[in-house]
Amino acid sequence: MNNTLDRSVVSKALHQLRTGDGREVLSVNVCADSLRQRAFMLWLRDALLQTPRSVLNRLQFEVSEGPLVKHFDSVRPTLRMVRALGCPVVVDQAGRSVVSTHYIKEIQPKYIKLHRSLVRDIHQRPENQLYVRSMLGACDPTPTQVLAVGVESQAEWKVLLQLGVQGGQGRLLGAELSSSPATLKRSAGERNSAKTVTITKHSMAS
Repeated sequence: MNNTLDRSVVSKALHQLRTGDGREVLSVNVCADSLRQRAFMLWLRDALLQTPRSVLNRLQFEVSEGPLVKHFDSVRPTLRMVRALGCPVVVDQAGRSVVSTHYIKEIQPKYIKLHRSLVRDIHQRPENQLYVRSMLGACDPTPTQVLAVGVESQAEWKVLLQLGVQGGQGRLLGAELSSSPATLKRSAGERNSAKTVTITKHSMAS
């Protein structure tokens, strides 16, 4: 079932990017269970090979950290293929549970999005600050940028910036999905002309 839904989500995103204005960036949530299936990987490879690089560069594949780490050996080939063809990889819900961060060097995602439970009241939670420092340290030798999700207060944002987080999403920053999250380094008001939209299986049903 997930395989079929993920194919539909990717197909819809590719169509939207091909027919759009050339500035839109789409992020598609894909299940680790689909990514580890050979049939899905072959279908995805064929679909991406038929797509111009200029379109692929604007299609991000987003996968949750927990399932990614659990099935990493079987998911890694598909994610490496996706990156090699020009699509950025995004890891979300990072830190929801304690897992190894060895995947960062292996697949070098464009963004890692911290789970909102880490961000909430982080200015009052030294243990969460320590975790974020550790994540940033794991990303340091790579181009991966760390984003905070669910930023709701200036106190949270100030600490996140001091820790070195490169960007954020949340009500404080104007929208739950900012137009270009990684550009929000010093000001909650900064915006990029590109538009980032996340397509999920739920939105396919609406």
